[in-house]
Amino acid sequence: MQSMIELLQSMRELIAGPKRRRGLKRFSGMCDGLEARQLMTAIVPGGFETEPNNSLGQHDEICVAVSGTAVSSRVNGALSVVGDPQDVYRLDLLDAVKSGTFKLSGLRANLNLQILDSEGRVLATARRGGRQAERLELGDLAAGSYFIRVFRGTADASSVYTCTFSGIRPTISRLPGAISAQGTGDREPNDSRLQASSPGVLSEGGKVEVSGSLTKRDPHDWYCISLPTDGTVTVELQNLVADLDVEMQDASGTRLAISDFGGTTAEQILLQNLPAGNYYIRVHQFGRSFSSYKLSVAMQGAVPAHDVQANDSQSEAQSLVGLQHGAATLTHGSISAVDRQDWYKISVPTGGAITAELSGLTDDLDMEVRDSAGRIVGISNNGGAIGEKISLQTLSPGDYFVRIYGYGRASSPWQLSTRVVPTDFLDVEPNNRRIHAASVGIINGQPAAAATVAAATLAQTPVPATPAARVIEGSLKADPVDWYQFQLSEEAVVTADLSSGSSGVAQLKSSRLTAGVYCLQVARDETGANFVLILTDSRARELTRVQKAANADANYSIALNVLSESGTTAEQT
Repeated sequence: MQSMIELLQSMRELIAGPKRRRGLKRFSGMCDGLEARQLMTAIVPGGFETEPNNSLGQHDEICVAVSGTAVSSRVNGALSVVGDPQDVYRLDLLDAVKSGTFKLSGLRANLNLQILDSEGRVLATARRGGRQAERLELGDLAAGSYFIRVFRGTADASSVYTCTFSGIRPTISRLPGAISAQGTGDREPNDSRLQASSPGVLSEGGKVEVSGSLTKRDPHDWYCISLPTDGTVTVELQNLVADLDVEMQDASGTRLAISDFGGTTAEQILLQNLPAGNYYIRVHQFGRSFSSYKLSVAMQGAVPAHDVQANDSQSEAQSLVGLQHGAATLTHGSISAVDRQDWYKISVPTGGAITAELSGLTDDLDMEVRDSAGRIVGISNNGGAIGEKISLQTLSPGDYFVRIYGYGRASSPWQLSTRVVPTDFLDVEPNNRRIHAASVGIINGQPAAAATVAAATLAQTPVPATPAARVIEGSLKADPVDWYQFQLSEEAVVTADLSSGSSGVAQLKSSRLTAGVYCLQVARDETGANFVLILTDSRARELTRVQKAANADANYSIALNVLSESGTTAEQT
């Protein structure tokens, strides 16, 4: 039994390793960005748990795959006798589901299965005993969050397992151009796409507004807008008193863009050249933030197409216009037998972050981001028609270039969503898991070769060079943990000064570290009264930690430095 658990751990480490096998799909769709390796495809298919996930507060999120009306999810994990008595997962259903069924199988010992609602109330428990598989049929499930708890049936139970969920999503019968039967405004219930209400009738040059609120029992609101003609849509979410986010989807459920600033910052999405038809807007909480809001949707005419030939090289790159402060801009195009690549230029005059998402694919297209010198600073190359995403934080001022190209002879239409965020948004959410760590960049020496960086980076995305000393500002007011990722291009000793309010500084100091990728985790201790800062390596092994008292508003600051050979801090250049 212990050998099976060790094998599972070895496979988890292999996921984060540098080798990538072309053409295999991700384990968990677009959730974790972890790609399948040939070994794991043959032995244990599906997603893997990420520790710690031993409580409702430290749950592991699992992705939901949708194929037509079928909804499914799958995760592999293990419980051991020492230190891991249970695993908790969160399952988010954006739509109501019929015939919801949970299964626990592949057991080598007595493990039990339990389903809880978003408030932690038990809905059902399966305790068959022994090595028998567990099964819970819950029937109709409303849209919302659910927790899956896998726990030991006996004190000495130790086993690997596979946990699956399946259900049927009702079809959406609304026709293009039709207005929601729910009427206009925040008409409850509008907690799923099927129940989406309409903010009003849109026309070119027009604008509609609606006021609403999200509460403990109403975590998200859905709206349906119908575009009578092709056009450009601007979505704004304002008058917030807590952290709410907004996203936009097409009629098939594909996410086109999301705006997810922290705190009470207003959210904005700008999507150009949308075809006529139905689109869905989802307003949702970050964590358990409760707030009123004003949602406005404006429509303008279509702008000239961005995929203007020739844009087949960096020197011919087309400039992306309309990149407002934090807003998402949508561009359409295609890769064909006679047009093998498209290039676009994004200007970041004051420095900041770039997010680029490629969707609407019918074949295997890939994407990369280069700096003005032609060096690759970000790459996404999933297999098949899976969408691509690159997120780069703390970029230096300058021009950056997005290249879209086919793998092999692949040809496909595409749509590109791009967003630029200024540098003062360093605690970029969600960064609540190691795989989603916000990038601080390379903090010493010169950038490593692009291939080396891409192989080592946890999110499969190389990061640009930044000054030696970095100051990270963040908060744990609305989330339990923050992760940050940095890279050393050569050996160094690293210090991280953790401060909170006026209560002094706690310094974390590493031993001499080799070149590679490292992570800083900021969390609260078990009492909730202290911050804990933990340094881990690329395999999630803890290297050192410090602790200090937390302030009342949960804000913190981390000064990340590299020590010179003499032991003094390297100054920024």
